[in-house]
Amino acid sequence: MTRYMPLAEGTYTLASGFGPRWGTLHYGLDFAAADGTPIYAAQAGTVAYIGAAQGFGQWIVLDHPESAGGGATVYGHMWDAYATGLSVGDWVDAGQVIAYVGSAGESTGLHCHFEVHPSVWRAGSQIDPAPWLEGATEPGTRPLAQKGDPMTHYGIDISGWQAGIDLARVAREGFAFVLAKASQGTDYVSPEYTTQRDQAADAGLLFGAYHYVSQEDAAAQVDNYERVEPNRAYPVMLDHEEGSGDISTLRAVCAEFRARGYVVNLVYLPQWYWRDHIGSPDLAGLPPLMASSYVLGGGLPASVLYPGDDDSRWTGYGGNTVAILQFSDRGQVAGMTLDVNAFRGSRNDLAELFGRQQEGEEMAASEDILAAVRDIRAQLTGSPNVGEYPGWAQLGSKDGAPMTLVDSIGDIRTRLAALETAMAAAASHGEGASA
Repeated sequence: MTRYMPLAEGTYTLASGFGPRWGTLHYGLDFAAADGTPIYAAQAGTVAYIGAAQGFGQWIVLDHPESAGGGATVYGHMWDAYATGLSVGDWVDAGQVIAYVGSAGESTGLHCHFEVHPSVWRAGSQIDPAPWLEGATEPGTRPLAQKGDPMTHYGIDISGWQAGIDLARVAREGFAFVLAKASQGTDYVSPEYTTQRDQAADAGLLFGAYHYVSQEDAAAQVDNYERVEPNRAYPVMLDHEEGSGDISTLRAVCAEFRARGYVVNLVYLPQWYWRDHIGSPDLAGLPPLMASSYVLGGGLPASVLYPGDDDSRWTGYGGNTVAILQFSDRGQVAGMTLDVNAFRGSRNDLAELFGRQQEGEEMAASEDILAAVRDIRAQLTGSPNVGEYPGWAQLGSKDGAPMTLVDSIGDIRTRLAALETAMAAAASHGEGASA
């Protein structure tokens, strides 16, 4: 069982505790925070009540099974209890974002009112949440694995149909990567692509573009893609399905992208299409696959729908391997119903797939940059350490101390100015004498 704080450290102040207050009894803790601050599920469970509630304005009540710690928790005063797409009966993970701070109902200001009930929700059965929360984990630091350890990372793929999606919220909900449609064939470009790409970067999400392959000329297709995304830093996934032609078309388009300097990191080719429509061809030599095979049901978070790392859907085909599995087109993400995908491996492995440096390489690069900065600082000040300015003896001294390079340049400028003044005076004196 893992228990989480309902708000992250540094985002709130405890405005009111449990017990007597203003002549009555306050049945929970009030976490005062800025408007829109994420609220997290303290334990795993199902949504028992959600929406309008007397006094709270809006609330969410989670019922927790014994395996998750038992009891019920209440979260109140958000502006919109449905903001994360939850509804009655939905399962939520411990530490999952479920709402955002507001000030609805009979509220004293922006805050989250948090209650704990030892069994089911029942008015008057509340207990003090403070001891219940002792030792709780900080949200955003789920103790699943270290960054370099194998684990499951979730992502989404989107297109122009998802105009207005809040990718910052997608990141807050724990997703790691986004694949966005850039182009299709020789003449279509997504009007939302640039916005989605830039928002993904701002949200810290790993990003890749994708091109829907048509049966048209390969060079013309890459020309079309290049018009919307000339930057070779973004990897390209080729989407090969209905209307895309046979394997020779896919290989020709892939070769053309590579010849233009793009990195093609994935091929979306559903197994059913590969088997039933293009004759189960050999896929060796192509980038790894993004497969699609959907679980039953929907309307739930990706982590609930995901069939598991050992599921048969991960089995490769055509002599190729599955790098990413699209396991549902009905995942609940940022208040929308979307395709949801999984990646098995470490964060470094995922970053490498998307053309980003691995953590160790980033650290090495950072150390090289830091060493260079220290060298530059030493040349300027005489010391590589912040706050130290011992200067260089060979630059001379000022007020009895060696000068830094900046001091020396300043001294040279002063001397040059004095020399120019003296030369001007001498020239003026010479002209006066000759007259």
